[in-house]
Amino acid sequence: MSSDGVYTAEAGTGHEANFTTNQAYSYVYWYVKSPSQTGLGTNVETDTGDSSTTTTAQLSYSFPSGTSGDYVITAYVDPPASGSVYQTSYTVTVSLPVPTVSISPYGSYTSTTQRNALYALVMTASEPISQVKCYITPPGGSESRWTTHDFYDGSTTTSTCWLGLYDGAGVYEVRTEVKLSSSLAGVVHNATYTVTVE
Repeated sequence: MSSDGVYTAEAGTGHEANFTTNQAYSYVYWYVKSPSQTGLGTNVETDTGDSSTTTTAQLSYSFPSGTSGDYVITAYVDPPASGSVYQTSYTVTVSLPVPTVSISPYGSYTSTTQRNALYALVMTASEPISQVKCYITPPGGSESRWTTHDFYDGSTTTSTCWLGLYDGAGVYEVRTEVKLSSSLAGVVHNATYTVTVE
């Protein structure tokens, strides 16, 4: 993606580079330099021209998953007419994807069947979970009760909280905190919503 010459991408996604010259080329050597490399980086592709009419080249490249930083893409060109080589480069800033947490059920949920029962709350994350906290505040209550506080081994992406709807009819406030363990360790995803028991 480009905005005013600033190129960005997410780790694990594809990127397309296009090269155009006013002079036909014999070869275009494509290099990608990762944040840990020096020089031109790694030659990931070589496009062969016909030395007389070929003036465009294209590179399709996928940034590795789980990495971030500035990647430099270089087209190193060998045009036969001039007998010399030249190169052009630009930088793509690669970031880790923003993790997501979905909750089911979620929103202003109304129940007529779960009075005086346990309320099952399922959380699914796009990355492994390290910690989950769930709270419920009963109708008219000022403090959260029936909390669960679960730790995980860093490999599971789904968690279920069981919260008690033991105060009869009314509006319960539900609050969750989900902490992820992988690429953005320490980031907590918060959600607050209501469950109405009739």
